[in-house]
Amino acid sequence: MQIAEQGGRPPWLQLLVGNFVVMGQPISESEFVEIWSDSASKAGFRAARPKKHERNDTWDRVSSEVSSILEPVKRALAENGAEPDAICLAPAQAVLVTTGEAADIPCLRVPVNQVNAWWGGEANWTRPASGTSFFVGGLFPTGDS
Repeated sequence: MQIAEQGGRPPWLQLLVGNFVVMGQPISESEFVEIWSDSASKAGFRAARPKKHERNDTWDRVSSEVSSILEPVKRALAENGAEPDAICLAPAQAVLVTTGEAADIPCLRVPVNQVNAWWGGEANWTRPASGTSFFVGGLFPTGDS
C-alpha cells in the first residue's frame, strides 16, 4: 500500500473479506477521506432535495456538516503515521459470495486483519452448472403417540 500512499497507482486488488469479494483501486488514506467526504456530501445534498434557489446554501451547509463529522477521522488517520492498518479502495465493488448481489461503492476502507485472501489481476469466475433437484418425503407416525 506504500505505492498508493506515495501517490502512485497500484493495480486493482481483489479481496476476500468474510462473505464478500471486494474489488477496487488502492488509494491513499488521504484520498479515501476526500472521496468519502465528496460522496457523503453529494448524498446529503440529494437527500435534502433543495429548490433551485437554495442549492448553493444547501451544498455549503451539507459540505460543512460532512466535514465536521469526518474531521476526527482525518485526524486519526493523520496521527496513525506508520504503516496503514487498512486498504483503501476507490472506486470499489463488493459482491456477496452467496447470492452474487453486488454494490458499487465510491470508496471503501477494509481493515487488513479482516482480509481472508487477496489477489491481483483478473479472476475468471464460473457458475456451477444448474441441475434439477427435488425432494420427496413425508412424516410417518412411530406408533407411541
